[in-house]
Amino acid sequence: MAGLKLSSEALVQNELLKYSILKTESGCNQKVIERKDPELTELRLRQPARVEVKVEVLYTLLDQENRPVSPESLVNIPDAPLTVNVWTEKRRYRQGEHIVVFVRGNKPFYGRVVSINPQGIKFLLLPNEFRPDNFFEGGKNYQIPDEDQGDRFDFTVGEPPYGREQIVVFASSVPQGDLLTAPIAGGVISEFPGTREALDLSVRNLQVTPGAGAGSEADFIEATWTIETSP
Repeated sequence: MAGLKLSSEALVQNELLKYSILKTESGCNQKVIERKDPELTELRLRQPARVEVKVEVLYTLLDQENRPVSPESLVNIPDAPLTVNVWTEKRRYRQGEHIVVFVRGNKPFYGRVVSINPQGIKFLLLPNEFRPDNFFEGGKNYQIPDEDQGDRFDFTVGEPPYGREQIVVFASSVPQGDLLTAPIAGGVISEFPGTREALDLSVRNLQVTPGAGAGSEADFIEATWTIETSP
């Protein structure tokens, strides 16, 4: 048996409820991203055993009329929960066309930008060899690639296979854990060789170091943008 306790949070501006985070003890969407079972000796001795589970709880943002709130409407509100938008100039690209990715958050955050092609290969666009800093300021648009910021690669639709490509931004209020990648394209960018599940777990390994009176909590958000590529 396991218990789940979550608190609610709300932001009020000009006597209007701008958003509320709906967090309930029942009916929450939960995703187990890591589990540590007890040692066999604990079970044999029939002593109380501890099962450690790392769970991600998905919540819904509602406005004052109980309607879902889109991230686009919160990205300019610094007091809202960490919100990040990712987008490109269009949804469909053909062979040879250049792709520019834009990222914007409502408050400062640490982020990784990953492109997952139709084959499931995961390319780490940012940080990279020439642009190692993955700290983003809030309320500011960033673009990838950006030669002025140090990028030394072109994000271009190349050879097949074509199809659906995802651009994912993993953002957090504290630094993320190490991500084991292999350099490609002459070391300009890198590739994550593991599964999507392994990638999700790795980026969620946050480096939380609470100070005096602080808790061990951190904001984390995953933003996804999908494009279609063709010949």
